[in-house]
Amino acid sequence: MATVCTGFDMYYENWHQDLYRLCLVLCRNPRDAGQLVFEAFLRLGAAGNRAIGEEEAKSLLFSCAIRLCDDYYLRRMRKRPSRAAMEACGLPFQITDALWNLMSLPFKKRAALCLMHAGFSPSGAARMAHLHAAPAASEELFAALSSIWMPQEDAQALSDRVYERFSERSVAFENRLHAMKSSLDHAAPYLALGVVALFLFAIWFSSRMA
Repeated sequence: MATVCTGFDMYYENWHQDLYRLCLVLCRNPRDAGQLVFEAFLRLGAAGNRAIGEEEAKSLLFSCAIRLCDDYYLRRMRKRPSRAAMEACGLPFQITDALWNLMSLPFKKRAALCLMHAGFSPSGAARMAHLHAAPAASEELFAALSSIWMPQEDAQALSDRVYERFSERSVAFENRLHAMKSSLDHAAPYLALGVVALFLFAIWFSSRMA
């Protein structure tokens, strides 16, 4: 049984709905949103600091979820689903005009708005979403976010899956592997640019020496 951080049950109860809203708005796929929530809670459950406090735990959980949603797009080319496709998923809430407009915003703005709706300050939300300033939030946008919810039976099933995974293997070790892979994925474009720069420098240097 993997070590689970103290307060995990309370953290899950308090934040699973807000985290589901964040993941659904960012990945725009109901099935994958649930999987991303699952993976984010695995990261929190196996946090290095077993006695992690509520404020730190919340920041860790939502930061992990944003990175996971960002990686979701890196893993393969994904097209934005149509409104009709989302409405056909049998969601327990409506895809209203306001909600669809929210899902149409740039990734970082969507993330910041979801973070503010979850209780983060505008400055904290902007920092976590890597924006200079948080976007303007309206009652209509927050109402659209509030309309998103995960049915209780789905939330319980997801919690059971998390604990089942904790009982099966070392989640902490898996988290380290995921973190390393994510870092490599994000660094890959910069490494490629470095290789190209070295290649161009070699050509320039060779021409100078000729």
